Amino acid sequence: MNVSGNPRRVRPEKQPVILPGSDCKETMESLSFGRRVDITADTESADTYHHHTFVKKSFHRPTFCHHCTEMLWGITKQGLTCEVCNFVSHERCLYNIVTPCSSVASDRIKEPVPHTWSDPVQARKKFCNVCRRKFDDGVLLRCEVCEYYAHLGCLDFVVSDCRKCSNYEESKEMGEKKFVHHWREGNLPPSGKCAFCKCKCGTTECLSSMKCSWCWTMAHCGCYKQLPQSCNYGALAEILMPRSCLSMPVTNASVKADLASKDLKANMMENSAETRAKDDETADGQIVKIYDGYIALSKRNFKTIQVQKDATIQQMIEAALRAYLIKDEASNYYLSSVSDTDGEITEKRLSELDNLTSLTKVSMGKAPSLFLRYEDKDTRRGTIKVFSGDPDTTSVPRPISINSHISVEEVIEMALHKFRIDNSLKQMKQTRYYLRKNEQPTMELARMYVGSLPINLSEFKYKQIIQKMLDEDSMFASIDMVYAQYGSACVSFSDHEAAVKAYKILKDTTYEDKLLTVLFIPEIHLDKLPEDHCPLLVFVNTRSGGCQGIDVQDALRKMLNPHQVFDLDQGGPLPGLHVFSQLKEYKALICGGDGTVGWVLSCLDDIGQESVCSSPPIAVLPLGTGNDLSRVLKWGGGYQQGDDLYQMLQTVMEAEEVKLDR
Repeated sequence: MNVSGNPRRVRPEKQPVILPGSDCKETMESLSFGRRVDITADTESADTYHHHTFVKKSFHRPTFCHHCTEMLWGITKQGLTCEVCNFVSHERCLYNIVTPCSSVASDRIKEPVPHTWSDPVQARKKFCNVCRRKFDDGVLLRCEVCEYYAHLGCLDFVVSDCRKCSNYEESKEMGEKKFVHHWREGNLPPSGKCAFCKCKCGTTECLSSMKCSWCWTMAHCGCYKQLPQSCNYGALAEILMPRSCLSMPVTNASVKADLASKDLKANMMENSAETRAKDDETADGQIVKIYDGYIALSKRNFKTIQVQKDATIQQMIEAALRAYLIKDEASNYYLSSVSDTDGEITEKRLSELDNLTSLTKVSMGKAPSLFLRYEDKDTRRGTIKVFSGDPDTTSVPRPISINSHISVEEVIEMALHKFRIDNSLKQMKQTRYYLRKNEQPTMELARMYVGSLPINLSEFKYKQIIQKMLDEDSMFASIDMVYAQYGSACVSFSDHEAAVKAYKILKDTTYEDKLLTVLFIPEIHLDKLPEDHCPLLVFVNTRSGGCQGIDVQDALRKMLNPHQVFDLDQGGPLPGLHVFSQLKEYKALICGGDGTVGWVLSCLDDIGQESVCSSPPIAVLPLGTGNDLSRVLKWGGGYQQGDDLYQMLQTVMEAEEVKLDR
């Protein structure tokens, strides 16, 4: 392979599929199935580089390969980098790359799961999972569930592949459901070792290597596919709440308020875009602002590209597509100039005769502002993506070219060829294939905890109070449980949209000068809980010990199922105790001081008669100032930042149970 000389794109040629009985001279636009359609198998083998656009590059500082984690050696043109996602690779590693480009990573997700973003924080030695750049002193966002990191400016391009923590399916038996690893790339601890080759795979030099978000198995990018696909939840499987027995159709993360105001977010995104443009190593160039619509223009949400001053419109379109992580032909798009005259926005399409110099003159020396538009040439033709129905498969979706006359049977027949499905004659007669829109209607109830109501009232009175606060579009279906001594009630919604509307109404509502406590809670299905599991119920006081509880809560939510870790600052111990009230056996971990332990035990005594397990074994993680009870029970005198919480959880599993007289 010749990659010397001027930088050039390196791509393998796609090979057409040779169908049985067909002529090998058929092209990708062959006459098949009675229509002129695309029958080229768009498989991973057809695009060895996973849609990366590689060019040769000279690096002026120590740089490491994102596939093998080894350093790139040489004086000039040491390796290749992707123009879209900044993936760096040795030339020898090109055919072994398994990480898809950020421009197509979202297409590989069969069932998108949104991330639970933290507040903007600053962190070092971490890498953005979108642009693969290192965080120095900038602001970043972190998923509280799956260790996904992103710049605020990259928020629009994140891949919604967070781990799904509640996956209850009534139709499947407990032994039928198989769970696979949830791999997350990069940001591994430096001491991490590969589970396949037993060599070191952790690095702080680049975004590389994989880690399962459930069992914490680590592996090199070239090794993780050699491991078994099934996940056993690791060493903490006994106390981890399996996702198959949890249902939570509406999560608190989905109704969480925006991280920052729109103005602050727009300013930070603008600054982030300008900073990345200045970091570009192009010696002389012109910065151009690219908007993808009027909404982006109103929010000042743009991407910047840096091109040569004599760049053509075609080159600017290609740079704009890379900035927006769009993997498509540049001929399907065009640019138009934007001008604001007396508050009226006008748009003018640019022709091939226009150039960047003329645009700069019109903008009075400022960075030109352009719209990136899609040119819909033929509305009668299009492309759909077909996923495999096997939940364990990791194959990519296959694009199927369609038109206004194609039938479902023909789409299925083309999909079988794309997925290379070749069953025996008997299997083909006994197997049915069908297309299904990616919607999963469910009859699961959305359960909500409502607190800070008046105490010692009847169930009918609590129902009236809550009904008066809601309207017809946000009405609940029933009241599950009332805790009159705490002024709390648990309600259920059959309509998930009504549950979200009710949450937005109640969270800002006060009753008798007290702001209501509102949060969604999961439901545990006992028939799907394995008999050898003894789940751990975790309470964390985030205000104990100089607010160390915040870091402890984040760490425990990553090690366990986040739905079994409860913040005592949101409703106290009651929501967690209500969720676990029907379990015959479970353990509890209280993270806090002596006062926190007494608070939880008192609440457990009050509602113990309404629970199946009235006195579960309790462990203590000391976060307070005194921690006398923790010392007596030999849990230590205090938690120090950096202590191994993973070892702490293993100790909880093996601890001896003793009676405590209160």
